[in-house]
Amino acid sequence: MFKSYKQVIGAWGQAGGTVADALRAFAADMQITTNTAKAMYRRDSIPPDYWPRAVSKAAARNIAGLTLDHLAELRRAKTERLRRAARRTRPKNRAPRALQATA
Repeated sequence: MFKSYKQVIGAWGQAGGTVADALRAFAADMQITTNTAKAMYRRDSIPPDYWPRAVSKAAARNIAGLTLDHLAELRRAKTERLRRAARRTRPKNRAPRALQATA
């Protein structure tokens, strides 16, 4: 199973190939530019509009384990990680809104 969208995109590469090779192959299959594929890789995100094509092209390339449900689970996990990170970065010693000075 894939643990990230980067791994999904990387699966388009051949054994011993480079990430650049995988990005070019992924971009060709998704009918997007290589720069768009690079942005998806860098952000570790594949927008849901591309999921059906990714699943069908992965099957055509014999990339096992890629389903719409799995892509959705990756999205849920990433969203949860971001939420937890946002909670950790909130200021803790902040006065309640009712006690804050009004501007």
